[in-house]
Amino acid sequence: MKICLLTARVPPLRCGVGDYTIQLGNKLASRGDEVVLLTTQDQAGVVPTADFEVRNTLPAWGARGMSALWREIHSIRPDVILVQWVPFLYSRTGTNLSFPLTVAGLAAKGFRVQLMVHEPWVSFIWWSYFLTGPVQRLALGILVSASRQVGVSITPWRDLLRARMPWKKHDIHYVPIGSNIPVVRHPSPQALRRQLGIPADGLVIGVFSLYGAAKAFSSIESAWRDLSARRDDCYLVLVGASAEEAASVLPQAARHPRCRVTGYLAAEDVSGWMQTIDLLLAPFSDGMSSRRTSVMAALAHGVPVVTTRGRLTDAAEFDRSPLILSDLSDEAFSRAVSDLCDDAAQRSRMAAAAPAFYEQHFGWGMIAERLIPGDDRRSALAARGASAALHRGR
Repeated sequence: MKICLLTARVPPLRCGVGDYTIQLGNKLASRGDEVVLLTTQDQAGVVPTADFEVRNTLPAWGARGMSALWREIHSIRPDVILVQWVPFLYSRTGTNLSFPLTVAGLAAKGFRVQLMVHEPWVSFIWWSYFLTGPVQRLALGILVSASRQVGVSITPWRDLLRARMPWKKHDIHYVPIGSNIPVVRHPSPQALRRQLGIPADGLVIGVFSLYGAAKAFSSIESAWRDLSARRDDCYLVLVGASAEEAASVLPQAARHPRCRVTGYLAAEDVSGWMQTIDLLLAPFSDGMSSRRTSVMAALAHGVPVVTTRGRLTDAAEFDRSPLILSDLSDEAFSRAVSDLCDDAAQRSRMAAAAPAFYEQHFGWGMIAERLIPGDDRRSALAARGASAALHRGR
């Protein structure tokens, strides 16, 4: 099957959707699909971690780039066009209608369009969102209407889109987000600790990435303040963050003598640090959900995690998971962290259960199958074979 992925960002730019698209494309390519990623000329044309073709040929995602998108799609002639969506991905203001209208035109011409919704639209929390929010809802409505299948990253948003777009209810499905950090076994995780002056028997408390919304930084500050005052064998490592970011969002923790900041890291180096961490702190103001890739990475690496439940937490998905889900308060989160730090046996059980749970619920093979099931692949390959036979007969 030939699959064309559309996204506005690819590595090395920091973008979770770009990372997701590369990981998904690699899994699709590994199962035998022909994958082409289309993006704009301001993005990298060669992505070292991609095992498929990346074409950075589009001049823009606005009106002046849509004729190029139209030509590229007709040149590639994919069996599936898989569009990635977050509100601000295709324009700085999130108000680009040229792109969804062009995708709808391609669908009308007979191309199979599918959509992956990582986040639907902005909430009306700022005055500017009262201007951009309605346009984002219209743009997503156009894309959903044009798509044969729609994947949504968490079940509350799946239910929201089904309620808002009942005419597409049966085509909207839950498809979680996997880890953007492949597991790369490090020859000596202890060597990483030594590089930052952490003793071999130190208890390493990790925070992965300070980038992104809804991270409850006050809960991290509170938990570290309480834990570091009570125990002198614990160290806080901020993985994949810069010193400037740390000082900005975690000012008290960043100044602590047992806090370490790694700086920005390549994925394989993040994987190495994940193998040194004894416990990950991941509180979110809206709760743990399957789009939280920092926790997905920890699960894939077998790292015990303390996170939070909230309005976007899917209880059916996470209440039986090898995660500690605290109530969303600084006191409750700090208490949960301290309890787990004092219970090495529970940490070992969580670490042992995490990779299997991750692979069953969030592995890339499962994600690829949910987005493009085997039956769809077989039908597309059969149709392509029939078309080739007809062409030869001419």
